[in-house]
Amino acid sequence: MDNEISKIDAELKAKGYKKYNQLYRESDYQYWKTLSGYQVGVLIYDFRQYDKKESIKILYECKLLNEDRVDLTMSKNINIDEFEEISEQFYNFMNDYEWKVLENSNLDKKLEKW
Repeated sequence: MDNEISKIDAELKAKGYKKYNQLYRESDYQYWKTLSGYQVGVLIYDFRQYDKKESIKILYECKLLNEDRVDLTMSKNINIDEFEEISEQFYNFMNDYEWKVLENSNLDKKLEKW
């Protein structure tokens, strides 16, 4: 781990992220943080190992912790604080959406008939 990766590692750990060594999406390094109802992941790809002219790329992920598989994946030039904010908004939106779907589905009436 060189200085640039070490700096990212220290920043993420200071923000409560835990480093995992499992292979996930072919990333070189991965960090995850569990929040209330969702997880935020930071996947790091070090392309410099293949070509010194390349750079480090980051892929952000937000996974909702519910029965359905609903994820948000983003590769954009933003920082982790911005992605955490986006993840929280995504989580809140999807929670509101799920409740609206349940309310509009007349689930209670369907269950009564069953």
